[in-house]
Amino acid sequence: NGDELQDTDFFKQLYKKGFYEEVATDGKLDIEEILDEFLAFFMGAVNTSAIAIVNTLIYLMDNPEWLNKLQNELDSIESLANLTNKQLFDLKVLNAIIFESLRCNPPAPSIAWKIATQDHYLGDYYIKKGTLVDYGILVAHHNPQIFENPLKFDPERWISGPAMSMVTKYP
Repeated sequence: NGDELQDTDFFKQLYKKGFYEEVATDGKLDIEEILDEFLAFFMGAVNTSAIAIVNTLIYLMDNPEWLNKLQNELDSIESLANLTNKQLFDLKVLNAIIFESLRCNPPAPSIAWKIATQDHYLGDYYIKKGTLVDYGILVAHHNPQIFENPLKFDPERWISGPAMSMVTKYP
């Protein structure tokens, strides 16, 4: 019973308010619909994480010099078991490899879909009401005006290159 859950419980909120009004005729989700939503969130998180990890491992296998740099950085740590968030952020090579892998192959390359609610111009582009508009993360990440040699896996850009300013601005 959904009333037995605490008010802060995510699933109680789904049950009480309904996640998508169009899914349930009474404005609430039944247990099957809640489980469907949970599985969608869970699988989305698992799949994107798995894709990011696999892509990073592939880049490391294709770039053994970065794998060696990472191994040296990790070997210099006294105890990996008790790392703080600050210490993790200070692992420059590890973070650079992760940032670069996510830049080269974002696990969700297109996530910001919106439907234009009115006719308008975006720069020189006319967007008609009802048009599906998307911010292409992959396109931005492979734009040579933003990233020099955008198709090259180059974690150095996140250590001493201009991309480092993005990390310090948006940690």
